Amino acid sequence: MSTKILFTIIAIFAAIYLGLIYQSDKTTISKPLADYRTTNTNIGNIAYMLYVADTDKRRVQGLSGVEKLASNEGMLFVFETKAFQSFWMKEMNFPLDLIFLDDSRVVDVVENVSPDSYPQVISSQASANKVIEINAGEVSRNGIEPGDEIRIK
Repeated sequence: MSTKILFTIIAIFAAIYLGLIYQSDKTTISKPLADYRTTNTNIGNIAYMLYVADTDKRRVQGLSGVEKLASNEGMLFVFETKAFQSFWMKEMNFPLDLIFLDDSRVVDVVENVSPDSYPQVISSQASANKVIEINAGEVSRNGIEPGDEIRIK
């Protein structure tokens, strides 16, 4: 076998291998969230696993770049102080519902925020120290409204 043919075969296998690695990274849902700790809570009657964003770096990253969430997954943003919290949909791939909490009491909800809304900023109408992001439609499905209680475990 000539060197040229051997080199071509090796190059083809290398390209296939690199393509498979790239594709697996692209379709791995949890990889961007792999180093986040999680917590569980019930929203309405449904149990959710929430990725916890409790540092500036994690809050800025949020769900940006995540391909999708399972129907019972979301992200919990934890802030040191209560304030009017603001969010945007930079580099988001799917719409979200946002639930703003003052400790465990729902103080505001914003439903079906589209990735196309970026660079618009979505702000709470009340002071909050926690925010839950879940798939669009989940707030309605669970009948969540201001005044409800969501206890984070």
